[in-house]
Amino acid sequence: MDKLSEKNFFTKKINVTLIALFCMILWGTAAPVIKVGFDLFKIEQLEIYSKILFAGLRFVIGGIIVILIFSLREKRLLIPNKKSIPDVIAIGLVQTTLQFALFYIGLAYTTGLKASIFSALTTFFAVGIAHFFYKDDRLNFKKSFGCIIGFSGILILSLGGNQNDSKGFSLIGDGLVILSMIAYAVATVMCKEASKRGNITAVTGYSLLFGGLILVIIGIIGGGILENISIIGAFTVFYLGFLTAIALTLYNFLLKYNNVSLINMYNFLVPIFGTIFSAILLNENVFTLKNIVSLILACVGILVVNLPDKVKSSNDNT
Repeated sequence: MDKLSEKNFFTKKINVTLIALFCMILWGTAAPVIKVGFDLFKIEQLEIYSKILFAGLRFVIGGIIVILIFSLREKRLLIPNKKSIPDVIAIGLVQTTLQFALFYIGLAYTTGLKASIFSALTTFFAVGIAHFFYKDDRLNFKKSFGCIIGFSGILILSLGGNQNDSKGFSLIGDGLVILSMIAYAVATVMCKEASKRGNITAVTGYSLLFGGLILVIIGIIGGGILENISIIGAFTVFYLGFLTAIALTLYNFLLKYNNVSLINMYNFLVPIFGTIFSAILLNENVFTLKNIVSLILACVGILVVNLPDKVKSSNDNT
């Protein structure tokens, strides 16, 4: 596919909708499938290094898939240029190693539903961080209002109960998942800057591989182990690596050829699909008033933040 054909494909409205929907479905399955993986490999709550090893294998596979896909596409080995090496290391450590070490550990202490809704926080944190880095991406009333709506949904989800049950706020569970979302938001700015210095696809593939290898090494050194190896367990790890590589690659192409706000608008679907798959795969009781209100507010917040700004007409300047 040449550059013109590629652009036409990724800007056609029906393709944009279907590809974005596919990406959101994949990302929505992530948290529930990870918890299924914990059960398949008999990883208990306190087995931190086993969780880190599990996460590392996922991203090693994801990185290899990205590198293979684009090496075949370019008919040469995909290699980042020298200027991109620091980006590979930095993004690998923040977006992969740090973010997912926090996420995998925290996920064992919270529900798939809450982790899925907390994923909405990446949008709000990214908006706040961008305000300090980009003059053309400052906070305004619309973005601030959207963040307030979204955060109110997260607050409602965290109210009630105590930190030792799924109804209240768990510092080690919900807290670490939220910190992982902050790490991801920081990484989005790092990726945007990296795209100015080199091939972002190469950076993406090798940062996933590098960050994943660091997780694997930490997991092994700490004594992590995956028990009860089975075909379905191996498929689960491969699926998580696949969804990381495919969803991230397709989403980056959509961002490359379309308005960022248009594509980010679809992010509200991740908590929705995450909630649905948590009910299906984990048998979690997701249909409570508090959960539904929280989910609606989080999704509305994302939509409001990403609504396009009003464009001044030529008559406004006359």
